[in-house]
Amino acid sequence: MIAAIKRKVALENAFAASTFVYRPEYLSLISTFRCNFACEMCSIWKKTDFSDEMTDEQWLRLVPEFPKIFSPEAFVEITGGEPMIRKALVLALIPTLKKHFRGVSLNSNGSLLFDPDAIPSLERAGLDTMKISCTA
Repeated sequence: MIAAIKRKVALENAFAASTFVYRPEYLSLISTFRCNFACEMCSIWKKTDFSDEMTDEQWLRLVPEFPKIFSPEAFVEITGGEPMIRKALVLALIPTLKKHFRGVSLNSNGSLLFDPDAIPSLERAGLDTMKISCTA
């Protein structure tokens, strides 16, 4: 507890002195804007132009740059849209992210997890946790 308080005070002092060097500990990656649902609480499904989405190759070139910015203690969430629409990308990102960060989570509506290989392949890739929406 004392260590956590000291860290918080040090971060606040660094921020006040404009010497803030805190490295973020949470990273949310929107792997796609595509979604196969039209949830009332979300408007991402209304997007129709996906030309600005990064390719798998662009993602995999970018990920090695993240450790320069984010703390190794960072927790990474892969989200969307429905990230499992880009299953191959998700499966490639997980082990790459795991090399650099504390944990990787997937945020999904769960609809594409009924593929018999979906959950085993996520487990083999090293996924730590999964959040499935109950309101989707």
